[in-house]
Formats: sequence, structure tokens, C-alpha cells
Amino acid sequence: MMTTLMTSLAALALLAPSPQPSSSSGPVAATTPLPSARVEAQEATKEQPMHLQYLEIVTSDVDATCSALAKVHGVTFGEPDVALGNARTAALVTGGRIAVRAPLAEHDLPIVRPYVLVDSSEAAVSVAEKAGGEFAMRTTEIPGHGNFAIYFLGGTQVGLWETLSSEDSSARVEAHAATKEQALLVQYLEIVSSDVDATCSVLSKTHGVTFGEPEAGLGNARTASLEGGGRIGVRAPMAEHEGPIVRPYVLVDDIEAAIEAAEAAGGEFAMRATEIPGHGTFAIYFLGGTQFGLWETPAPRERTR
Repeated sequence: MMTTLMTSLAALALLAPSPQPSSSSGPVAATTPLPSARVEAQEATKEQPMHLQYLEIVTSDVDATCSALAKVHGVTFGEPDVALGNARTAALVTGGRIAVRAPLAEHDLPIVRPYVLVDSSEAAVSVAEKAGGEFAMRTTEIPGHGNFAIYFLGGTQVGLWETLSSEDSSARVEAHAATKEQALLVQYLEIVSSDVDATCSVLSKTHGVTFGEPEAGLGNARTASLEGGGRIGVRAPMAEHEGPIVRPYVLVDDIEAAIEAAEAAGGEFAMRATEIPGHGTFAIYFLGGTQFGLWETPAPRERTR
């Protein structure tokens, strides 16, 4: 599996020069602070962002996955939440949660499933279905958390999430900052789809985002804005053996230090630090049957004081 992924990403790697080793020798503080500067810049463009409210990681090893994410990104996972399938959760910078749980049945295989925030899950289900989404779970309430739904599209799974709160994005970010809880930020959410145009169309119609033209530097992915300053990218497989997948790349301050921490925690790397000119430097590792990415942006980032 490692070899096939490296082959499929070879074209992307060849676009970039070899990264230089980091001079940092200390542990990595792998999450970013409150991204107010990025949020303000995003608002200035008037581009509609997509809000990742719940990032579900189904893994064959919950403790190892939580331990690695905690060590690499500095987040703290809570105890299993029965209402969320015994998932252990930690904070996302933009107010949502990342959740790590074990499979609930033999056919429930390791997967990364993003749930996007919507105002009305019922309305969003209707729009997504008309646009071509095939629903595995229609609107279902989780007491104390909200309503969710899951649909299939282009070989991947996407979720919808309606919270119990009506506060806007700014209020959610401020509320998170007030908790002082360390959080992670998904800088790049990569969706490898068997039908790029259909996937972009459904996401656009359901969430109001606008996807651009294919970007060669990102494997010809079409991208749209994520709340918090990141991007969602939808691309086709780059080789016959590369199947549809959702891969989250988490923002880090120092990718070399993050790689070292992830490897020490049990992560097995398929791609080490590789620069994409104009975008940043990324790496990919495997853990518990799922894939995770690290992403270091080229620009200095605002830090918590």
C-alpha cells in the first residue's frame, strides 16, 4: 500500500525541489493558535468558506491514533463518548471536533469522514440528493450534539452536521479561544474522487462554496475555501491503483519536527516532507488503517501570546 501511494504521488513530488532538513531539534507544537488573521483575509475576499464541523476517524487502533495526534499536534482527547460511537474527541480551531473511534461492525472499515456544518440538515439532504449524492444515513439526531447525515459521492463519504447552537462562525471561534483548549486546524482536506466535477458540483450546491480550475501543483485538484483559512481540494486518482479517499492535512509549525514526532508515535510515512511551490510543504503517514497528512504553509503564522 505504501509503494502504490508513493507511485501515485510521484508526479506531485517531482514538481518540487528536495526539502531542506529543519534546524529545529525540539518537540513540535503542531497546532496553530486562533487563526484570526487568516479568517480576516478570507472575509476580505468575500469567498464563501466550507466549515468542517466534525472530522470522524474510524481506526483499527484508537489509542495509538489518539496518542499520535496528541503528540504531534498538542491536542487532548477526552474519554469515549457513548453518543458518538465511543469516539474520543479533541478540538478543532474553528469550533468543531475531531473524533477517533473503533469500527462499530465488521463492515465498518477504517475511514476518514468529514462532516460539514449546515444550517438545516433536512434542507441540505434534499439539495445534496438532488445534486447526485446517495445517502447511507439520512438525518439522525444525536442527543446533546446535533443532527447528522452521510452520503456517498465519487467513491467517498461526506457527512452533514447541524449543531444545536445557532451562533455564527466568529462566535464559535471566540468561544473556542475562551476555553484555552489546544486545537488543530485542517489546512488542506484532500478528496480523491472518481468523479471530480460531480463531487465539486454537489459540494458547491449543498454548501455554497466555489471551486476553482484545476491546479497542477496540487495534482490538478480543484479547490475551494475552508473556514479558518485552509482549502478543500478535489482531484481524480493519479494512477489506476489509487482509489477514492479523504485525507486531512493538519497545519504544523515545523514539518520536520512533526514528522519526527509522528514517526516516534507509530506513524509510518508514505511521503516525507515534500515542497509544493507556492502552497507549502506536506507529508503523509499511515496509522490504524487511515491516512493523515501534515502541512506547513510558506507564510509566517500568527501565534498565541
